Amino acid sequence: MDGYISMFVGNRLEGQKDRGPTKDFTGREWVFAKINRWLADPEGSPIFLLTGTPGSGKTAIAARLVQFAQGVVAPPVGTEHFAPNFLSAAHICSARDFGSTNPHRFAESLALQLATRHPAYAKALVERQPDQQIYIEVDQ
Repeated sequence: MDGYISMFVGNRLEGQKDRGPTKDFTGREWVFAKINRWLADPEGSPIFLLTGTPGSGKTAIAARLVQFAQGVVAPPVGTEHFAPNFLSAAHICSARDFGSTNPHRFAESLALQLATRHPAYAKALVERQPDQQIYIEVDQ
């Protein structure tokens, strides 16, 4: 697995070790072990979907994954696939921030992050033909 996890995280978490959703973060080793196994499986699904009820810790888990990738916090023992920069892009959606749930902002955020990280992707975006359009359809 290449390490592409699509979760939404804004720049607000960069370099912040114990603030916001990760303040007093403990536990959840079983989630990180499961994500590590997913990353290790080259034949596995290309998507890891993290779901849960409101308040169950999805945002804290996603934010902690970003911190592992940025090297702000050491990953748990046994998660060798949480190497520095193992995330190509991240976006954390919050019901309190309408902009974060906007599909166009989501796509733009991921595209910019991927273009920064992967030169071939950036080149493909720049070289796309003018008649090529990207359509985003959202059913709610």
